[in-house]
Amino acid sequence: MKIDLQIIFLLIGLFQGLMIIIAALYQNRSKSNKLLAAALSALSILLFNNIMFYGTYSTGSVSILDFIIPEPLFLLGPLTYFYCKSLFEDGFKIRNSTYWHFLPSILDLFSPIYVLVVFALPLDQANHYRFLNTFDDYIVIPQFTSLTIYLFHSWKYLMKVRPLADSKTFKWARDFILGISIINLIWLPFLLLYISPSHRLLLDTVYFHPIFYTLSAFFYFLSFRILKGGLSFRPNPITQSELDINLKRIQTAIVKNGMYRNPELNLKQLSFYTDIPEKTLSFIFKHYHNKGFNQYINEFRIQEAFNALKDGSKNFSIEGIALDAGFSSRATFYRTFKQITGKSPNEVLKKQN
Repeated sequence: MKIDLQIIFLLIGLFQGLMIIIAALYQNRSKSNKLLAAALSALSILLFNNIMFYGTYSTGSVSILDFIIPEPLFLLGPLTYFYCKSLFEDGFKIRNSTYWHFLPSILDLFSPIYVLVVFALPLDQANHYRFLNTFDDYIVIPQFTSLTIYLFHSWKYLMKVRPLADSKTFKWARDFILGISIINLIWLPFLLLYISPSHRLLLDTVYFHPIFYTLSAFFYFLSFRILKGGLSFRPNPITQSELDINLKRIQTAIVKNGMYRNPELNLKQLSFYTDIPEKTLSFIFKHYHNKGFNQYINEFRIQEAFNALKDGSKNFSIEGIALDAGFSSRATFYRTFKQITGKSPNEVLKKQN
């Protein structure tokens, strides 16, 4: 096989993928890391298989390795989907009822098993090679369809858990699914041409390198992300139904019962009143409301003070309005008012006079 810059780029990408697999299994043998290692193994096998096939195809020779190494595309879809779920569900498990998702991956093994049988028996190998070539030409259709369906459900699931997702975990899952989606998207025009009569011309011109350049680049990108932030992710501590219940409790306590007017209000008091653990409250404010507890409370206080200044019905001084809204410090009120509204309390008050 001729070694050129193209092959070197692909081989280094393959090496990066193998290093990520080792790192994932070495760091923590959690369900999440095992699924990550399995998904990247499927991609690595796919990349290795096509590096080998490119070598034999470019020389015009046929090798048993062209068929003996499976292309686990039926496996990649469910692995990606379940990996995504494992990142956000604490105590995630693949139950017996979900193993059927992996059943179509048996078709990925058809070519390797078939070619072993052909080589083991005194059969006409040329005819069987033609059969395998035809099989490989058309198996890509259900493989592509399967991967597309699982990617769709992965994106759908990711959008569902976004409101309560740890930002680091969400960004990693988003980038992981996006990388595989881009590879799948680049595969589409090749798929359409590959099953057409002119697919040999396409292979002679560019082969599949646009797909596998992207796959190698994906491995490079994942390596950079891991070196930058590691593989430590935080599953969601609460489910969607628990989030809905907790949001109602928080809304009732802070808004309906006016707890924001209490200048001494803190997470501990809110936790006691709502019966929600402090850690859960912090998680909700940070990852659902995308702000800290103090900022969340101050926005209610500023809104009340702003309305009172605009209304002018309360015969209070600015300091009195601030105190009534829940601020205990004049300086904090003025600073927070300016940050949220872009105006000073005096500017709002003068505009009404």
